[in-house]
Amino acid sequence: MSDNQPDDEVADQEVVRRMSVLTTTEAPSPAIKTGELTKRSGGQIGIKNWRKRWFVLTSDLLAYLDTEGGTVKGGILLEGATEARDATSAESGNKPSCFVVATADRDFIIRAASDDVRVEWITAITDAIVAIKAKTGSTPAVVSTPAVVEDVVVADEVTLVVAAAKPDAKILVYYWPILGRAGSLFRMLNEAKVPYEHRGGTDDAVCDAFGGETGNFAPPVVVDGDFSLSQSTACNLYIGTKCGFVPDSLNPFLAAKYMADIVDFFELNLGKKNENGKDLYEFMEGGRFEKMVASMERNIVGPYYFGEEKSYVDFFLAQNWDWAHECFLTALQEKTGKDYFAAFPKIKAVAAGIQALASYKDLTGTPVEGMFTNRAEKFKDFSINPEILEAYSPDSE
Repeated sequence: MSDNQPDDEVADQEVVRRMSVLTTTEAPSPAIKTGELTKRSGGQIGIKNWRKRWFVLTSDLLAYLDTEGGTVKGGILLEGATEARDATSAESGNKPSCFVVATADRDFIIRAASDDVRVEWITAITDAIVAIKAKTGSTPAVVSTPAVVEDVVVADEVTLVVAAAKPDAKILVYYWPILGRAGSLFRMLNEAKVPYEHRGGTDDAVCDAFGGETGNFAPPVVVDGDFSLSQSTACNLYIGTKCGFVPDSLNPFLAAKYMADIVDFFELNLGKKNENGKDLYEFMEGGRFEKMVASMERNIVGPYYFGEEKSYVDFFLAQNWDWAHECFLTALQEKTGKDYFAAFPKIKAVAAGIQALASYKDLTGTPVEGMFTNRAEKFKDFSINPEILEAYSPDSE
């Protein structure tokens, strides 16, 4: 079978024939082990599904059915199997309790309910492979782990395939010497301990705005081997997936929507309404601020966007939270004595949760130790003009 097997999992006829024998009284190959496992189905164009299947192991076959006693969906003839082993983190997408049953044509990636169950299945399948090889007079093949394996990360039954990990290769992040719109990228890479290198926004002609011809207009830009992309949300999705910040509860379509909401609020509204005192006052005090934040608050399960585990959306929110507070919100709250997010504890909790990470405090490897480079002259325009704060009122121009 090929890893490009269609998702409808049409079973090999020999698998079906051998399984049908199990239902007869003369079954020569009774079931050794049965149980429910989750199998990664072969998909197309980089999208794969994880499906629960009922597995049946016999002395010469590992078959999987849609349900216990149901329709045979596929299987592995053990005379063609080479090994059963633990899955690498790249193969499992950092999902726990995964193992691999390998054949010459395909690696079947399977997830058990626990590590104990995983070990039981690996042991049983290995014993069956060894026994059938001994019976046929052949030797189980020794299959070495490939040096390069595509990273596969699961997101609500949609699998995103990211670039293959290469030995000693580092991800390159192109951005100015500030955290800014690349803050979440540095935070996630630090937290996951994924090697990377920061380079300047105009370096290496990776941006079309600065002489490149890559299709990436401006920073941030992520380069991972032969793959590159720009735009803060796309980069956040890619690095978050690469680093494994994709909990089982994450829905990738909602995640895209939540990141668009964050950009809409922090950049297109909050970031554009602070250019004069009157506009800022009307946005903050006139009801739109409260409505937009309340809408975002409703989407957070708690303590993070998708529940107990942090995702790349949470890092993205924290990035924009940091940026807005550093630029002007902290100064505005000091002027007015108001906590504008007091009524929105979930948003505050997400930001606080990311800020509490040890990696958040240790900025080793990031371009700067702070949101800005020591308030360098070239970045002074990011901070709000004190005159705008002074004019913060409904009557100012």
